[in-house]
Amino acid sequence: DCTWSQVRTSISFEMSVPSDSKAFATFGRVEEAFGAGAVFPYKLLLVPRNASALCGGGGPLCLGAQQAAGAGAGASGQQPPTCQAGFLCPAAFDKVNQVLKVLESRGAQHSKIAAFVGLTQLNGTVPFETYLEAFERRALGLPLTPLQSSALLLYKSSCQVSTVGEPGQPPAQVNLCAATFVSVLLSEDPYSLAGVAWLQSARQALEDLTRSDLDFQEATKGLDDESGGSSGGGGGGGLELYLQGSAGMTSDVTAAVYDSFPLIVLVTLGTVFVLMAAAFRSLVVPVRSVLTLALTLGFVFGLLVLVYQRGLVDSLGLRCLSGSAQATSWLPPVMCFSIIVGLGLDYDVFLISRVYEYRLAGWTDHSAAVQGVCSTGYIITAAGLIMAVAFGGLFASTELLLNQAAFLLVVAVLLDTFVVRTLCVPALLGLTDRLSWWPHTLPPPTKDLKAS
Repeated sequence: DCTWSQVRTSISFEMSVPSDSKAFATFGRVEEAFGAGAVFPYKLLLVPRNASALCGGGGPLCLGAQQAAGAGAGASGQQPPTCQAGFLCPAAFDKVNQVLKVLESRGAQHSKIAAFVGLTQLNGTVPFETYLEAFERRALGLPLTPLQSSALLLYKSSCQVSTVGEPGQPPAQVNLCAATFVSVLLSEDPYSLAGVAWLQSARQALEDLTRSDLDFQEATKGLDDESGGSSGGGGGGGLELYLQGSAGMTSDVTAAVYDSFPLIVLVTLGTVFVLMAAAFRSLVVPVRSVLTLALTLGFVFGLLVLVYQRGLVDSLGLRCLSGSAQATSWLPPVMCFSIIVGLGLDYDVFLISRVYEYRLAGWTDHSAAVQGVCSTGYIITAAGLIMAVAFGGLFASTELLLNQAAFLLVVAVLLDTFVVRTLCVPALLGLTDRLSWWPHTLPPPTKDLKAS
């Protein structure tokens, strides 16, 4: 959710997909059946800063893990590899669960978490004892319960087993779970405004947890620990926490674009000022051009907010003008800005050049403005109508992103054609009169329409 000016931009997936497409319908069915967050889940990666300190080195699962890793050291006469439990110990389980509790509590005001799926979570908390029993029964060849089977599947899918050793030789060291990740399923669509707000609060919470042990203790104070254990040595500062998801990447791209957008606006209008000043050797002409462009931009972006964020014309029942999303897709404002400036400047140069020619021909400033508008008005009007019809075709699309782009372009062209170039520009020329071309000195006027 970028708050550049009053335009509330959204990265919503639904805005960029045609509403009558199979992809849109499938997305809706999956979202309805499994929850919005199941389509685009986040992954929380947990990596210990000191692997040996997390569980104090080995653990009860090390022997079984060595066998599972295929060390085979005893059969080959090699020295058995040393073992680190990684996250496979009660203290590490407690620490992971406390991190998840902080994540859940910090973002609750924006979106509830529908489920965590990972080493310690599967439709509820999975205690460490379940893994211990599962490894023991598997080593003895005994049948496993459904929960124990699920625990082993979680271990294989969410734990990174790392080994250290020479290539082609048995490993000298085995880490059962050097890193782990947890899938985070939100109740809201991660691409929605609420989903992005949750992402921002979650990132702040994770940043607080990774600063130091003290921050971790303060952040987890007052949270109930369902596992009933102590977090053990080292706090949240002993973990590196990373949150990954497609919505997060899209949100970062959008934020980067809109952080640069004000600079893009300044550079674009600054370039317009310099070019117009060089072309007409005047300071008044570029100021007037920039002001009229700003008038067009301000009006169309303001109307965009009223229509698509506040539902100004919802009573018409047109989907292409619906404000149900209460937001604007992030792409149209950025994409259309340069197009609007280009079209407005094109019409402006066309009009002012003709006025300038009449003024050089000896007509008074008022007469030159009248004849310039008269001789170019029908051409600018025709060009504006053609562009409005061309851009208006995007209203027929069932993709809201294109509808909003069409709205910006059509309204900008019509406003520029019928209001700015035909009313505002002549009015400003009348106000500035002889100063319209300052500091450039033009020949004294010898002809006047009033006299004619």
